[in-house]
Amino acid sequence: ASFLPYFSILGSAPNLNLPNTGGTVMVWIKPTMNLPQGTGMGIIRKPDLSTNLYAQGGYSIEIARTPPGGPQNIMVQLGSGNWQQFQNLTGGTNLVSGTWYHVALNWDVGTMRIYLNGVLDGSATRTGASTLSWIDGTEKLYFGHLTSSVTNGHAWYNGIIDEVALFSRSLTPTEIMDAYKRGAQNLQ
Repeated sequence: ASFLPYFSILGSAPNLNLPNTGGTVMVWIKPTMNLPQGTGMGIIRKPDLSTNLYAQGGYSIEIARTPPGGPQNIMVQLGSGNWQQFQNLTGGTNLVSGTWYHVALNWDVGTMRIYLNGVLDGSATRTGASTLSWIDGTEKLYFGHLTSSVTNGHAWYNGIIDEVALFSRSLTPTEIMDAYKRGAQNLQ
Protein backbone atom coordinates (compact mmCIF):
# COMPACT_ATOMS: atom_id res chain seq x y z
CA ALA A 1 0.00 0.00 0.00
CA SER A 2 1.19 3.50 -0.73
CA PHE A 3 0.32 6.66 1.15
CA LEU A 4 1.25 10.31 1.32
CA PRO A 5 3.90 11.24 3.89
CA TYR A 6 1.58 13.92 5.31
CA PHE A 7 -1.97 15.11 4.90
CA SER A 8 -4.07 18.17 5.61
CA ILE A 9 -7.64 19.03 6.52
CA LEU A 10 -9.01 21.24 3.77
CA GLY A 11 -12.45 22.58 4.64
CA SER A 12 -13.36 25.16 7.29
CA ALA A 13 -9.75 26.06 8.05
CA PRO A 14 -10.71 29.26 9.97
CA ASN A 15 -12.67 27.07 12.42
CA LEU A 16 -9.35 25.48 13.40
CA ASN A 17 -7.86 28.86 14.42
CA LEU A 18 -7.68 28.35 18.17
CA PRO A 19 -8.04 31.50 20.32
CA ASN A 20 -5.13 33.49 21.70
CA THR A 21 -6.79 33.44 25.13
CA GLY A 22 -6.40 29.68 25.54
CA GLY A 23 -6.30 26.40 23.68
CA THR A 24 -5.08 22.82 23.77
CA VAL A 25 -3.81 20.54 21.00
CA MET A 26 -3.40 16.87 21.96
CA VAL A 27 -2.07 13.97 19.93
CA TRP A 28 -0.74 10.44 20.40
CA ILE A 29 2.51 9.71 18.54
CA LYS A 30 4.80 6.74 18.04
CA PRO A 31 7.80 8.19 16.21
CA THR A 32 10.52 6.34 14.37
CA MET A 33 13.48 8.67 14.42
CA ASN A 34 17.15 9.41 14.57
CA LEU A 35 17.24 13.08 13.64
CA PRO A 36 20.41 14.84 12.50
CA GLN A 37 21.41 17.94 14.45
CA GLY A 38 19.38 21.08 13.83
CA THR A 39 16.40 19.32 12.27
CA GLY A 40 12.78 18.67 13.11
CA MET A 41 9.98 16.28 12.30
CA GLY A 42 6.56 17.91 12.06
CA ILE A 43 3.62 16.34 13.88
CA ILE A 44 0.83 18.92 13.57
CA ARG A 45 0.84 22.50 12.32
CA LYS A 46 -1.79 25.17 11.66
CA PRO A 47 0.09 28.06 10.02
CA ASP A 48 -1.40 31.52 9.77
CA LEU A 49 -0.55 32.91 6.33
CA SER A 50 -1.66 30.97 3.27
CA THR A 51 0.40 33.34 1.12
CA ASN A 52 3.62 32.32 2.88
CA LEU A 53 3.45 28.75 4.15
CA TYR A 54 7.10 28.93 5.23
CA ALA A 55 6.45 31.86 7.59
CA GLN A 56 6.25 31.10 11.28
CA GLY A 57 2.92 31.54 12.99
CA GLY A 58 -0.16 29.72 14.17
CA TYR A 59 0.46 26.67 16.37
CA SER A 60 2.58 23.58 15.91
CA ILE A 61 4.03 20.50 17.57
CA GLU A 62 7.19 18.84 16.30
CA ILE A 63 10.12 16.70 17.40
CA ALA A 64 13.42 18.57 17.26
CA ARG A 65 17.11 17.87 17.84
CA THR A 66 19.30 20.92 18.33
CA PRO A 67 22.81 19.91 19.49
CA PRO A 68 24.76 17.17 17.67
CA GLY A 69 23.94 13.85 19.30
CA GLY A 70 21.65 15.66 21.71
CA PRO A 71 18.17 14.73 22.84
CA GLN A 72 15.16 14.48 20.56
CA ASN A 73 12.51 16.60 22.29
CA ILE A 74 9.00 17.85 21.70
CA MET A 75 9.08 21.46 20.55
CA VAL A 76 5.94 23.60 20.27
CA GLN A 77 5.33 27.00 18.75
CA LEU A 78 2.76 29.77 18.98
CA GLY A 79 2.81 32.95 16.92
CA SER A 80 1.23 35.41 14.55
CA GLY A 81 1.50 35.40 10.79
CA ASN A 82 3.96 38.28 10.89
CA TRP A 83 7.33 37.02 9.73
CA GLN A 84 9.49 35.89 12.68
CA GLN A 85 6.79 36.65 15.27
CA PHE A 86 6.67 33.40 17.23
CA GLN A 87 7.78 31.75 20.45
CA ASN A 88 9.18 28.23 20.73
CA LEU A 89 9.15 26.01 23.80
CA THR A 90 11.13 22.77 24.04
CA GLY A 91 10.25 19.95 26.42
CA GLY A 92 12.78 18.34 28.73
CA THR A 93 12.25 14.66 27.87
CA ASN A 94 14.45 12.83 25.36
CA LEU A 95 12.05 10.81 23.21
CA VAL A 96 12.78 7.17 22.42
CA SER A 97 12.11 5.88 18.92
CA GLY A 98 9.27 3.34 18.71
CA THR A 99 7.60 4.46 21.97
CA TRP A 100 4.05 5.78 22.30
CA TYR A 101 3.68 9.31 23.72
CA HIS A 102 0.70 11.49 24.51
CA VAL A 103 1.62 15.11 23.70
CA ALA A 104 -0.33 18.23 24.62
CA LEU A 105 0.39 21.85 23.66
CA ASN A 106 -1.58 23.97 26.11
CA TRP A 107 -1.75 27.75 26.58
CA ASP A 108 -3.63 30.55 28.27
CA VAL A 109 -3.04 34.32 28.09
CA GLY A 110 0.10 34.15 30.23
CA THR A 111 1.75 30.74 29.79
CA MET A 112 2.44 28.09 27.16
CA ARG A 113 3.02 24.48 28.27
CA ILE A 114 4.02 21.05 26.98
CA TYR A 115 2.58 17.95 28.63
CA LEU A 116 4.09 14.56 27.86
CA ASN A 117 2.14 11.50 29.01
CA GLY A 118 -0.02 13.74 31.19
CA VAL A 119 2.91 15.34 33.03
CA LEU A 120 4.19 18.90 32.57
CA ASP A 121 7.36 18.67 30.45
CA GLY A 122 8.03 22.38 29.94
CA SER A 123 6.45 25.80 30.38
CA ALA A 124 7.25 29.41 29.59
CA THR A 125 5.74 32.82 30.11
CA ARG A 126 4.26 33.92 26.80
CA THR A 127 5.82 36.90 25.07
CA GLY A 128 4.19 39.22 22.56
CA ALA A 129 5.69 37.08 19.80
CA SER A 130 3.42 34.18 20.78
CA THR A 131 0.21 36.13 20.07
CA LEU A 132 -2.17 34.17 17.85
CA SER A 133 -3.50 37.01 15.71
CA TRP A 134 -4.71 34.99 12.68
CA ILE A 135 -3.80 37.66 10.13
CA ASP A 136 -5.02 35.39 7.34
CA GLY A 137 -6.05 32.18 9.12
CA THR A 138 -7.30 30.36 6.04
CA GLU A 139 -4.41 27.89 5.86
CA LYS A 140 -5.03 24.16 6.31
CA LEU A 141 -4.20 22.03 9.33
CA TYR A 142 -1.20 19.84 8.44
CA PHE A 143 -0.19 16.49 9.92
CA GLY A 144 3.22 14.86 9.53
CA HIS A 145 5.00 17.77 7.92
CA LEU A 146 7.06 20.71 9.11
CA THR A 147 7.09 23.23 6.29
CA SER A 148 9.89 25.37 7.69
CA SER A 149 12.35 22.46 7.42
CA VAL A 150 11.63 21.40 3.85
CA THR A 151 14.97 22.66 2.57
CA ASN A 152 17.04 20.39 4.80
CA GLY A 153 14.99 17.29 3.94
CA HIS A 154 13.97 16.44 7.49
CA ALA A 155 10.47 17.89 7.57
CA TRP A 156 8.56 14.62 7.19
CA TYR A 157 7.21 12.76 10.19
CA ASN A 158 8.14 9.10 10.38
CA GLY A 159 5.87 7.05 12.64
CA ILE A 160 2.24 6.90 13.76
CA ILE A 161 -0.02 9.84 14.61
CA ASP A 162 -3.31 9.03 16.35
CA GLU A 163 -6.20 10.65 18.24
CA VAL A 164 -5.64 14.32 17.41
CA ALA A 165 -7.85 16.63 19.50
CA LEU A 166 -8.20 20.42 19.36
CA PHE A 167 -9.83 22.46 22.13
CA SER A 168 -10.68 26.16 22.02
CA ARG A 169 -9.82 26.51 25.70
CA SER A 170 -6.90 25.71 27.96
CA LEU A 171 -7.59 22.29 29.48
CA THR A 172 -6.69 21.82 33.13
CA PRO A 173 -3.77 19.57 34.14
CA THR A 174 -6.34 17.06 35.46
CA GLU A 175 -8.19 17.00 32.12
CA ILE A 176 -4.92 16.41 30.25
CA MET A 177 -3.90 13.61 32.64
CA ASP A 178 -7.34 12.01 32.27
CA ALA A 179 -7.04 12.10 28.46
CA TYR A 180 -3.63 10.44 28.72
CA LYS A 181 -4.92 7.74 31.09
CA ARG A 182 -7.90 6.94 28.83
CA GLY A 183 -5.63 6.56 25.83
CA ALA A 184 -2.93 4.64 27.70
CA GLN A 185 -5.48 1.94 28.60
CA ASN A 186 -5.80 1.19 24.88
CA LEU A 187 -2.04 0.64 24.52
CA GLN A 188 -1.98 -2.37 26.84
